[in-house]
Amino acid sequence: MRTQALEQAINAVVAVNARNQVTLLAAAAEAVAALARDVPSHHIMADLCRSVERMSPGAIAAVMRVEHGRLKLVAMPSADPAALAPFRDLPIGLESGSCGAAAFLGQPVAVYDIAGDSRWEPLREAALAAGLAASWSTPVRAADGSVLGTFALCFAEPRLPDAFHENLVAVATNLCALALARDHAQDRIHRLVSYDALTGLPNRQLLLSRTDDAVAQANAGGTPLSMLFIDLNDFKHVNDVQGHGAGDRFLTEVAARLQLVALNCHADAVAGRLSGDEFAILLPDHAQDRALAAAHALLDALSAPVVLTHGHRLIPSASIGISVLGGPGGDGGRDRATLLHHADLAVYQAKRRRPRERGNHVCVYDASLARRLGDRRALELELRDAIADGALRMHYQPQIHLASGNLWAVEALARWPHPRRGDVPPAVFVPLAEESGLIVELGYWAIREACAQQAQWRQTGTAVPAMSVNLSPLSIRDPGLSEVVAQALQANGLSPGELTIEITESVFLEQAAEAETAIATIATLRRLGVRLSIDDFGTGFSSLSRLTRLPVEEIKLDRSFLLDLETSEATRTLVEAVIRIGRARNLNVVAEGVTSTFQRQFLLEQGCHVGQGFLFAQPLPAAAIAGWQPQTAWPGLPG
Repeated sequence: MRTQALEQAINAVVAVNARNQVTLLAAAAEAVAALARDVPSHHIMADLCRSVERMSPGAIAAVMRVEHGRLKLVAMPSADPAALAPFRDLPIGLESGSCGAAAFLGQPVAVYDIAGDSRWEPLREAALAAGLAASWSTPVRAADGSVLGTFALCFAEPRLPDAFHENLVAVATNLCALALARDHAQDRIHRLVSYDALTGLPNRQLLLSRTDDAVAQANAGGTPLSMLFIDLNDFKHVNDVQGHGAGDRFLTEVAARLQLVALNCHADAVAGRLSGDEFAILLPDHAQDRALAAAHALLDALSAPVVLTHGHRLIPSASIGISVLGGPGGDGGRDRATLLHHADLAVYQAKRRRPRERGNHVCVYDASLARRLGDRRALELELRDAIADGALRMHYQPQIHLASGNLWAVEALARWPHPRRGDVPPAVFVPLAEESGLIVELGYWAIREACAQQAQWRQTGTAVPAMSVNLSPLSIRDPGLSEVVAQALQANGLSPGELTIEITESVFLEQAAEAETAIATIATLRRLGVRLSIDDFGTGFSSLSRLTRLPVEEIKLDRSFLLDLETSEATRTLVEAVIRIGRARNLNVVAEGVTSTFQRQFLLEQGCHVGQGFLFAQPLPAAAIAGWQPQTAWPGLPG
């Protein structure tokens, strides 16, 4: 582009009379030298305008540049600065003066008399007030023909260009093309370096730079500044199920909504993409109350479904952490690193609620949060090490045939004997594993450990008919689950029917795409021959309609239904209904949490044949299962 434009400029110089050739060549040489020195374009354009004006007395030269579909004034050094305001930012069109029309048409526009030309209608009063009567504008083009800007000559009296002016403008436009093409290339480089290629939002580097500036302004002015850290929930699942093209479409739409909300909150707000599914919004002049309002406005904006490939619709879900610098609710941080770190801690806390409470969550940072999360993260690291080092142990709770008292199966239950903390309850470390993403690894360990123990019992002559392992919904959605199960069975010489995978009812209450993925995984496990059971059945309510679609052999009646079985007629009616549902589908019904002989007798009478609970046995180490006898453990069973 530079070589072509320079050659055209030189050819135009040759066409100019000898008196002006020296002046034009000097101007061209100076412009090229300035470009080589990386002088800013507005300085180069201003010098070029002055050189042209010296060769055309009475002319006022101007250069405009195309930016975001509009014309922005770059240089008009001889005009009165006070009169330039109406011309600094113009739409491109036939009624935007000579320059707007030239950029729109892509060809020169010579207006003899501004006072009577319709192309100047909206700007006529401002032009005449500035002393302009005629205006000739020529588009400045890139090598590919696209319009980079315009070069114009204006005069105080009506007139049209002659051959001399045409050649003069040809030199000027080609020199302008050199400078504007350089700017365009630099803008592209800057955009590649500073903006996310997919969403068009500022990337992490630019966002952090803008945060530094905003923090400095907030500290200097004593005004609050808030950061919203946005983590999209389950985005990996979108990529895994719908494909990366759908994932890109999803991110692009979410980013557009973030940008709109940010600018609605504050003209100087900045929305940026930090990483794959993590975004941030920087909100000047926002204390805690306004930041919370912005977060909820964002969640409202995300509540509309995104249409993906093949018509699939998905409603975005997000966890949002908020940190505040200064103002009411400020957390004490005064620098960028602290602002970002506090927002990160807050979003971590928001995501902790996800496994228990689906949907969107917002958390605001405070000092106590840092202490709690510090303890929590220390425990998370210790759990990660315990899984990797094989420090967890498995206990097994017998499931009993209620009529005969014989052992029906055992359920494998993980235990964590911590060397310093003592026995960490499952109610503590299982939710922690879910929140930290360790639950899939924990589930795989449980499958391998349970299958190995079942094989060991067989070798030692301990009769355990079947083994149950409870898996998290995250494990059910993991694409590697079926392979792990198949390998564990094969490695230990077990038949698939000896293993029952327990899945929680909540798996089928997720968004449609997630539920369908879970059902597909379950179908794969069933084809392997593994038995499937729905754990905590009855707590999901709306999933009863899905029961006919699920390839399961068993449902487990949740222990909560047995708590007031003896005293509540409504509870007894509900338990009867659940058992009837199971029997109607030819499913085995296992009652959890059996603690009394009344419960056992009632369950038997209703057609529930299997139970587990402290009436029979608590979870036991593997060695205790070998010597355990149900008849002695539970008085009253037939012997």
